[in-house]
Amino acid sequence: MVPMTGRGPEAGRFPRGKRDAMRLRVILPIHRWPALVLACFVCLVACATPPGQSAISGASSGTVTAEADTAGIITRSCAALPVPSQMPSFTGPYASDFESTFRDASSQFERDILSDGVITTAEMSEATTQYTQCLVNLGFTDVHWNFDGSGQLTPPAGFSADNQQAMADAMHPCDCAAGWTDLVVLYTSIGQNPDNTDSVLLMVRCLVRVGLEPESYTPQQYLTDLNNGYFETLKSDAYTKYRACNSDPAHAK
Repeated sequence: MVPMTGRGPEAGRFPRGKRDAMRLRVILPIHRWPALVLACFVCLVACATPPGQSAISGASSGTVTAEADTAGIITRSCAALPVPSQMPSFTGPYASDFESTFRDASSQFERDILSDGVITTAEMSEATTQYTQCLVNLGFTDVHWNFDGSGQLTPPAGFSADNQQAMADAMHPCDCAAGWTDLVVLYTSIGQNPDNTDSVLLMVRCLVRVGLEPESYTPQQYLTDLNNGYFETLKSDAYTKYRACNSDPAHAK
């Protein structure tokens, strides 16, 4: 079984190219938000784990357990539908994200959900059901996805930690048909950061709020600490606070 963990602020908002890359990434560090990085290995795993790690390790044919290196996996974009002659007019903090995701959508199903600028829980449930059923039809079992991008599944016989590319390739058409990665990225991001506040600033505020950093802590200090791997050296309660911020920087206390 392949467990998948959910996302946090290393995710953030991102252009289409980063969404494509996320499709085949098992681990998405929550703090790297160039834009909306939700971390879904929607073709394998989504995550909220330390930068530089990836998932899937372990295992022999039939089952795979987390964590392994995804280096060498070739990511593929979904083929976008033709751009409509008239685009919907989106408003609000995520207007540009809805516009770009709608424009680059790979299915009419995805566009229908995005067209009103809102992704409801019912719509996210429908997309998840469609994505799950598609994977089941391909022979995956124990498939379960959460709306934060986490989940689990057991691949068909023949898949192992050594053939992640094959698993990614197998799951790719199902993701494209449901638009699941795009939808869960927006849905989760809006829920965690409704005002679309800069993700780094959001993380800094959270670290200060939970008492992990002083009031004088700056975004530049945060980025330096992140790149130096400082947060992964934290122990016990300090690391728990960090992970809470990493998972939900707008609401963690």
